[in-house]
Amino acid sequence: MMLRQRHRAARECEVVPAVVAPVGDVGTPSLDPIPGSAIAGSVCTVYVFSRSSPGTMAPPTPTFVTPALVVVPDAQLRNRPSP
Repeated sequence: MMLRQRHRAARECEVVPAVVAPVGDVGTPSLDPIPGSAIAGSVCTVYVFSRSSPGTMAPPTPTFVTPALVVVPDAQLRNRPSP
């Protein structure tokens, strides 16, 4: 994961996590394709996890202090390439 900073005003700075979506695989005549950003028909969901807020019960460890994104394929593709 990579963190980018986006500046809104002179004193404000927002940290935006950036992730690379899985590329996927085209499959074979006997195996279905694996969904991904380079495979047509793929559908993915991105889960956004914000950082924990001060004063909450979340521990102040890097796991909870750093925002994160997770990319998950939604559907199994059934369009195998022809032999």
